[in-house]
Amino acid sequence: MTSEGESQGLLFPEEERVKGQNEETAVNKLEYVTFMIIGVSYLWPWNCFLAATAYLTDRFEGHEWIQANLSSSIMTVSTISATTCTLILAQNQRGANYKTRVLMGELCIGGVFLLMALSCLFHTLSIPLYFAFVLLCVFGSSIGVAFAQNGSFALVNTIGSVYTQAIMVGQAVAGVLPAFISFVTALVSGDSTSSSGLSSALYFLVATAVSSVAFLLFYQSMRRHSQIQGDAEYEPAPQGEHDHNPDQVPSSNDPIHAKAHVPLPVLMRKLMAPGFAVFMTFTVTLVYPIFTNTVPSANGIRRHLFVPLVYLFWNVGDLVGRLLCGMPHLVISNSRALVIYGLARILMVPFFFLFSSNMVQSDFLYLLLQFTFGVTNGHLGSSGMMVAPDYVQEEEKEAAGGFMTLVLSLGLAAGSLFSFVVVHLV
Repeated sequence: MTSEGESQGLLFPEEERVKGQNEETAVNKLEYVTFMIIGVSYLWPWNCFLAATAYLTDRFEGHEWIQANLSSSIMTVSTISATTCTLILAQNQRGANYKTRVLMGELCIGGVFLLMALSCLFHTLSIPLYFAFVLLCVFGSSIGVAFAQNGSFALVNTIGSVYTQAIMVGQAVAGVLPAFISFVTALVSGDSTSSSGLSSALYFLVATAVSSVAFLLFYQSMRRHSQIQGDAEYEPAPQGEHDHNPDQVPSSNDPIHAKAHVPLPVLMRKLMAPGFAVFMTFTVTLVYPIFTNTVPSANGIRRHLFVPLVYLFWNVGDLVGRLLCGMPHLVISNSRALVIYGLARILMVPFFFLFSSNMVQSDFLYLLLQFTFGVTNGHLGSSGMMVAPDYVQEEEKEAAGGFMTLVLSLGLAAGSLFSFVVVHLV
């Protein structure tokens, strides 16, 4: 018999061997890139709307209620729709086609952001109608992200934790690129509404392009998978030969790999530690945008430059934290360590108040705090998602992937509510 990584199979033919924590895992570079781009595609929407907030606020000039409630409206629609959809998908396991969910999600994300890009260039709708249009796009992108996220994490759970790390790294890249573009745009063009409209259209067009690339790469992998399975049906291999064929992907129709419904309470009990770590990661993390928008530069850097600079530092830290999990010995797998790590991040929040209250005035220390907060977010979040498959049985891994995406969404929802409390304390 071969190792687990070989018996699971991959979607692409070329592969190399790397060492996991306790076993060898077959890793394919092209497949790694595919899942990384998928990760980019479903975190880019959040960052697009975040980066476009200033433009949308100016676009709604004259309507004070819409301007005052824009960010909270986007956050509320996004979290409620994503969490509800993720919960429904996590419960619908029996007979689920996770590959189709990924494709449907990418198609939805790409279509929504093409419409958003066009809306930044043509001002044909009244302000109330455009506000409704934006919220509808937020809803549509959230549904697309829920489908893509649920499907991709379910698939990588059966392939290997290195591909979970690929998705997490992709998400971090999706955070760094918009922040970098926003900072460069502010340096070159200032903070005029027309320029921010063009930059927002650029964000949305890039999101459409990324989703299209993810769709095409993943679709191609499905086609190759189908060809391999078709060849296997018409040309049966000798007994034991499939055990050594890295191209042979298990079929969900085989009795061994048939999907079975795993109750959510069962998954919750088994995934308590990694689930708690992921939940706490994103619950605590969502306080950072509040301080990013309220803490001014101690050295007099203009706000339209300082805000994207802070976002860039946090997102680079997040990327570093996720990249650290590419080294197996740095992945947190111990249950107690995951729980303590998740609780310990709460202790970082009071340090932000030192800067918002002007008790500490130092751009260097503030940027260092944001960077460190980003590193811990990426490291703990990636660790929790990567080790989750080790807590369940083989036949439960796909369902575990769906459950962890639900926990992630619940963490974001709780973080949104927590941020409303923090707003009144700043």
